[in-house]
Amino acid sequence: VLIKELIERLKVDATDSQTAKHMIQLLELGMLAPKLIIQHLSTLSDELRNLESYVVRNCVLQIVTELT
Repeated sequence: VLIKELIERLKVDATDSQTAKHMIQLLELGMLAPKLIIQHLSTLSDELRNLESYVVRNCVLQIVTELT
């Protein structure tokens, strides 16, 4: 549920500063509970890749490299 909420917020507010804030939250969640994020990584990457923001794509790459 938390992951879906983060994705929805990113879809609604894709300004770079807000996006970075939400991606940092997602990365922090991944560091605290990596198993939670890893099991949803393919869904997350598919959803987040569809966003146009360059910042989001870089953050997705950062999260994937940190967690794997």
